[in-house]
Amino acid sequence: MARLGVNASRLWRTLEIIGDIIVIAAATVVLADPQFAVTTLVIVIAAGLVVGGLFRIGVGVSAIVLPPTLRTLNTAGGIIAVVLGITSLLDLQAAVYVDHYSRICTVACRCL
Repeated sequence: MARLGVNASRLWRTLEIIGDIIVIAAATVVLADPQFAVTTLVIVIAAGLVVGGLFRIGVGVSAIVLPPTLRTLNTAGGIIAVVLGITSLLDLQAAVYVDHYSRICTVACRCL
């Protein structure tokens, strides 16, 4: 059986170790405070919606080679994405809300 080896430079190996340390630190933060992790995730997704929506609006407005229907759909989808992203950023508590009803229902069904 042949042995497969990877020859990485010293700089690359150092960057890998630093990245591993950052991942371990991030995992510790997530385990220590899950609410912070969920809030951060909501912020990242909302920012992605805003940026992606702006790009879709730009494509819908400026891509004259596309058919009018596709341009309209791109613009409408971009507007919806921007509105949802801004709404999520402005009201983080509503975006992070978890409904505990399903857990209560599960407990009640087990008791019956």
